[in-house]
Amino acid sequence: MNYYQFFRQFYNLIITLFITIAVMMRKFLLILPIIALLQSFASMANAQTEGYDGRHPVFNGYLTDDAPKPVNLHHYRDNIVFLVFWATWCQRCVKQLKIMDSLYNAAENKKIIFLPINIDFRGVQLVQKAYESYGIKNLRPVTDEFGKSVKYMNVSVLPTTIVLDENGVTRKRIIGQRKWNIDYINRIILDVKESQETEQTQKIETFKDNQLKQ
Repeated sequence: MNYYQFFRQFYNLIITLFITIAVMMRKFLLILPIIALLQSFASMANAQTEGYDGRHPVFNGYLTDDAPKPVNLHHYRDNIVFLVFWATWCQRCVKQLKIMDSLYNAAENKKIIFLPINIDFRGVQLVQKAYESYGIKNLRPVTDEFGKSVKYMNVSVLPTTIVLDENGVTRKRIIGQRKWNIDYINRIILDVKESQETEQTQKIETFKDNQLKQ
């Protein structure tokens, strides 16, 4: 075989390879819309089992406690639930948890549940150690190691407290530090009831707004 024949075979091989790639790309481009459509249906299906549809947060499968077992918000139906997003390095968060821990029994009598969600992403053991260090005895140690709840609930500031009504509908978002006491909690309950009557799905209250009221 001379150089010309070798070059000719190599050239034919390259041409065949490019044609094969072109055919595969054409087929891929044809099925790309189908893939996109399937992905959209998959996202819709996932939103029903985990995530947040704007009203009802569903955290099944990735919030875990010290058992360890998944935390299912449906178990708290018929209660007003305070979801508290916090981290061990956030001193304002720790202060809030300590106060809620002291108010736990009084709140439970009013069918109020305080559910802190730790977002240190270091496991529930860290939460347990933090609780022991802070003297927290009543609150459930819960962690979201993958940050999905933060994403779905659009949490960007710590602490953030999201209040759900008895049906799991988001009624109030409290951003930043507060003077947590039983009077303030009673005011929140009134806000929740008012939101239910007016079908307002979420009332946002920032630290700056709240300072004008306290």
